[in-house]
Amino acid sequence: MDLGSVVFGTLRSFKPYTEARRVSIFLSMPTGEIQTDPIVRHALASGKEVFIPYLYRETPPPSPDSPRRVMDMVRLRDFDDYEALKRDKWGIPSLFPEDVHGRQRILGGSGPDETLLDLVLMPGVAFDISPDDGAIRRLGHGKGFYDYFINRHKKKAASLGLQE
Repeated sequence: MDLGSVVFGTLRSFKPYTEARRVSIFLSMPTGEIQTDPIVRHALASGKEVFIPYLYRETPPPSPDSPRRVMDMVRLRDFDDYEALKRDKWGIPSLFPEDVHGRQRILGGSGPDETLLDLVLMPGVAFDISPDDGAIRRLGHGKGFYDYFINRHKKKAASLGLQE
């Protein structure tokens, strides 16, 4: 049994996943990562709102120290929408700027939106647990997209008077 099957098997009975209504799921590169296709399909079949990463440039940047590109999570409409994604230069099924208009986004988009995610499944090279506070620590690929997204998501939750 491959690692992806083990993760998917565990996730299906993981209480935070089973109770989540809005789930962000990273879409895998063809090799070198746990394959998330079965997770996306299961989440959609289970009636969950599935959000996937979308990288873009903020214009204008909110501050001079903001990253050049940032990530938001954009909702998939359904199975057909998922199947219609085009692969980017790394082979990852992706949304492109022309595909994002009119879609629900967690942090961007037009008008006020109180949508927050219940669960974020993110890629990682390595994970461990901090001996100081028991927090799960993640080593990614070094671009900081998820770290910046999570911080912005926390700020949105705080602005809505909610705790994460």
